[in-house]
Amino acid sequence: MNAFAWDTYSFIVLRFLTGLAFPALFQLPFILSMEFMGKSGRIFSIIMLDVFFGVATVLLGVLAMFIRRWRQLIFFSNAPFYYFICLLFVSNFTNSTNNNNIYIL
Repeated sequence: MNAFAWDTYSFIVLRFLTGLAFPALFQLPFILSMEFMGKSGRIFSIIMLDVFFGVATVLLGVLAMFIRRWRQLIFFSNAPFYYFICLLFVSNFTNSTNNNNIYIL
């Protein structure tokens, strides 16, 4: 959403709207993992979530060193999401057709 900003003020507004969802995005995995895990697995699951979040944050910094333009950085950091969404639809399409000759990347 931020990659489509046309000036500084629209970028600020879009970034603010994106930031509104961040607390829910960050806290929901912790809450869900604590509810569904037993007492013995809670600590491990929270540590794993913290590790993956920290690694992803570091990788975003490394990616920002190579991709200097902010629009391209936002596009490339969101590209895996769009790839997996498309893969989900292609997978459902191939499962609905009974053709064994269709291959997925």
